[in-house]
Amino acid sequence: MSNIFFIISNLIFRPLLLADYLAAVRNLKKSTPELLEEQEKILRSVLISHAKNFSRFRPYLESLQSTTNSSIKNTIESLPVITKKDIRNDTEISAPSLLKRLFAKKGKTGGSTGEPLQYWISRRCARGASVMLYRGWGYAGYKLGDKVAVLAGGSLVSHKPSLLDQIKAKINGLRKYSSYGVDDETFFQYATDMKRWGAKYLRGYVSSVFEFARFIERSNVNIEFRAIFTTAEMLTDMQREVIERVFRCPVYNNYGLNDGAITAFECSLHNGFHIDLERGYLEVVDENNKRVWDKPGRILATSLLNRVTPFVRYDTGDIGLMTRESCACGNPYPLLKNLSGRRTDTLKINGKLIGSPVLTVLMSGTGVLRYQFIQENQDELCVRISKGNNYSKKIEDYIKDSLFLHVGEFNLIFDYSENFEGDTAAGKWRVVVNRSMDKLEERN
Repeated sequence: MSNIFFIISNLIFRPLLLADYLAAVRNLKKSTPELLEEQEKILRSVLISHAKNFSRFRPYLESLQSTTNSSIKNTIESLPVITKKDIRNDTEISAPSLLKRLFAKKGKTGGSTGEPLQYWISRRCARGASVMLYRGWGYAGYKLGDKVAVLAGGSLVSHKPSLLDQIKAKINGLRKYSSYGVDDETFFQYATDMKRWGAKYLRGYVSSVFEFARFIERSNVNIEFRAIFTTAEMLTDMQREVIERVFRCPVYNNYGLNDGAITAFECSLHNGFHIDLERGYLEVVDENNKRVWDKPGRILATSLLNRVTPFVRYDTGDIGLMTRESCACGNPYPLLKNLSGRRTDTLKINGKLIGSPVLTVLMSGTGVLRYQFIQENQDELCVRISKGNNYSKKIEDYIKDSLFLHVGEFNLIFDYSENFEGDTAAGKWRVVVNRSMDKLEERN
């Protein structure tokens, strides 16, 4: 019944999404050369459009126009790499015209770098994110309308979702459970509701799903799913083993970032991530920003459907490896392997857990330039912040109110010295550094 409701409601409210989804599924029957040829055509078109409309790329217009579709992936290597800072500081990019905004929506990312960014995303590109998600879930057997429990960020200031959010969740076959400030009692309520509702799949942040699995195991609660979808953080072999053993189903991990329009999903062989080619162009590059194959490099993203904000050779801060090998599953989409760069810790305050992805959502709308959460003791947390131009005491109060609402009061310190702690191997700041857990383990 939920599948029929999904189809009918989306035919009424989102017919373009269904049309795009069917086209995306048909693409699975195409060959890899066909898909790459189609991507090259779109890539050249969007780069020429950006060169005409943004002064940052105008010097490259002539070379882009003179190149062919088949050689565009060589030509793009002459374009500069763009960063969050570049987008934030370029008003031509960060503040598009009213006409462009009519066909776009505002996006924001807290960033696994600890460096927030607000940007504009075209409605077509936003729709494409849902299309890629549904197709990617399909690798695990998902069908449109199957019930998916989502254990993720949740509301930051209020536990009660808006009526519009509830309607959207109903239409999409989703039921959301906040992973912000959860404990065993909360997990028990979630498990009970998921079973009663009949969730077939579970999706969530790696840390949240892992802690949920640990609760299920120690509490002897019985709940199963057809598959688990994990996202937003690095999934270790140990975490995968625990989650699969507890829920008695396979874990399908995925990689993605909405700003750069990159998505990639595991298939049933779990031999890497199949890179979606319709919404974004992914490069793995060396220290000279040249493409490399079969060895680790920095991941750059170019959005193919967002003509409002030019995410061109956008530095994701992640490290990965692209291979020319084909997957034995028969999927024609190329493989991304050996991801690194998203190491995260989890906070535990007053017995309640807060995962790193939740904090990136919390900080995404604050306007700070950089942030980091440092926990030295179980009842104390330091928030290090590099202020933006619009930073005010109201933002500090917003952070404090949100944290206190979800985990209760504790000693919260705001530090504006900008003395951020070291980078990961990928050059990313760790959003969370939790030394209190190490101290607890040493005492035990």
